[in-house]
Amino acid sequence: MQSGPRSRTVAGEHRDLGGVRDRADSGGRAAGHPHGQPNGGSGTRPEQQPHRCLGHAGGIRPGHTSAVAVAANHGRACGRLAAVPDPGASCESTLSPPRPQLSSLPCAPRPRWPAMEGKDGLIAIGLTGDQRLVEFDVTKPSKTWSLGRVSGLSGDTKLVGIDFRVQNEKLYGVGDQGGIYTLNTTNTRAVKVSQLTVALAGTAFGVDFNPAANRLRVISNTGQNLRHNIDDAAAPLTTTTDGTLTNPTTPPSTAMGVTGAAYTNNDLNTATATTLFDLDTMADRISLQSPANAGTLAPTGNLGVDAALDAGFDIHYSPATGVNRGFATIGTAGTYRLYAVDPLTGRATDKGAFPARYKVTDLALPINQQ
Repeated sequence: MQSGPRSRTVAGEHRDLGGVRDRADSGGRAAGHPHGQPNGGSGTRPEQQPHRCLGHAGGIRPGHTSAVAVAANHGRACGRLAAVPDPGASCESTLSPPRPQLSSLPCAPRPRWPAMEGKDGLIAIGLTGDQRLVEFDVTKPSKTWSLGRVSGLSGDTKLVGIDFRVQNEKLYGVGDQGGIYTLNTTNTRAVKVSQLTVALAGTAFGVDFNPAANRLRVISNTGQNLRHNIDDAAAPLTTTTDGTLTNPTTPPSTAMGVTGAAYTNNDLNTATATTLFDLDTMADRISLQSPANAGTLAPTGNLGVDAALDAGFDIHYSPATGVNRGFATIGTAGTYRLYAVDPLTGRATDKGAFPARYKVTDLALPINQQ
């Protein structure tokens, strides 16, 4: 893993991507801005920041300021990487600057994610088709083990996606009828904490928390594009239907088959920007979703893999190194495999197959690991 100031060279040219802001996820509306305040919502991140570029396959880090055009009229905004200490032993000390008070969310003991050996040194939680939570080292998906079958759903028959939320470092799941749950990785029990107020449309979904706006993004294979406020006082327990996912054709066409979504720079540092990337299983590629509320997609590159519909996607951010690394669970040729995914080029690098008994359809990487 490279964390120095060198830029990545792809196909003979330097590639750089600024952190495109998704502050409008907070739901603020500005006159003349149909998709929310460009820099509005809960908290503000500065408009002008140093650029960010790719550090290695699957990683985005601070770097050079050469431009790359990702979509017409999308604009550019970038995030500054701040030095953040390693997570501490208590939830009050896990982030710098100090985490906002979350009076409605008790401070639970920090889960223990042991340091794993290997190049990537990360573990992940997966969701299987038969509703089990599994755990695996991203360097050894063949060694996946089951944590147990999910229980405790109320009004939902299954979970359709999972993600860790930086505000409290808990694992969340979204049910097929719109229930939102916290998930205990020790006993795999689900506790309902919220409910989408807009019905889900589709058969496969991507879910991810926007760390900057504190909203849950839900997208589907039919082009649905939702954001939900779980507990922000601005408009708690409300779901907003945003612009349908569209591909940049003339005229724009609804993007079918988008089933994975992941934000970069998953921290609470207000000086850090965030960018939303999607995994498109119909076109077998990664796309930038910007503006996120508009649903406009700008392809960044092909996966090189024929992906089945129920693919999962997540990006892990390390404040200590300033690197984002993408990972995807993809069914292809009859097996489910883990891939390291470069969000900027779309390239998927095979990390190995999951055991045949585990059809891993989504994944989430715990926040408090380096």
